Amino acid sequence: MDPLAQVRAWLASTPFFGKLDAAGTARLAAAARRRRLGRGETLWRQGEEPDALAVVISGSLHVTRTSEWGDLLLLRILRPFDVVGLSTVAGAAHSADLVAGEPCAVLTLPGRVLRELFAERPALALAAMARLGELLAALTTEVEELRSCELDQRLLACLRRHGRTRRELNLTHAELAAQVGASRANVSRALARLRRRGAVQCGRRRIILIDLGARGPEET
Repeated sequence: MDPLAQVRAWLASTPFFGKLDAAGTARLAAAARRRRLGRGETLWRQGEEPDALAVVISGSLHVTRTSEWGDLLLLRILRPFDVVGLSTVAGAAHSADLVAGEPCAVLTLPGRVLRELFAERPALALAAMARLGELLAALTTEVEELRSCELDQRLLACLRRHGRTRRELNLTHAELAAQVGASRANVSRALARLRRRGAVQCGRRRIILIDLGARGPEET
């Protein structure tokens, strides 16, 4: 497959651009730039205004912030065919850092071309609004979990979200801790409890989801 056709195929694989017509996909593909990132390398930093959207095509991209106390918060993990940066196309600055969680590759799409397509194809602009609404709803749920749930419940909810698309997670205990607002030590103890229940298996930088609905003897 020639490089341009490959880019068109990647764009067509995304839920966001999957319904875009062939002419619009071709325009995006012609303007796209491919970038490779090593583990820990930053794509964009909080406060930057790149006027571009990124599509993950391999590996994973972590959306992170550092609290005023210096704690790393892992807000979201983006995987192949996820998009990020819609708000920056509208002129906003990035609200978080985008850091490669593992070697990854992304396509960057210039805001100018996207704005032209939004103006010409209102359905695409509505899809962008719907995507932002989905993100807001997901973040609202996660804030509610942080305020009202114990650690084991927050961890289970986090693992279930990851488990929607995969059963084996390449995550460290520290990365999980950054997602659920806890210390690494407490997350390790919570995972040990889940392992005893038969819910997960744990290895080095690997968590296999077995049965996240499993109950321990104390719950039966």
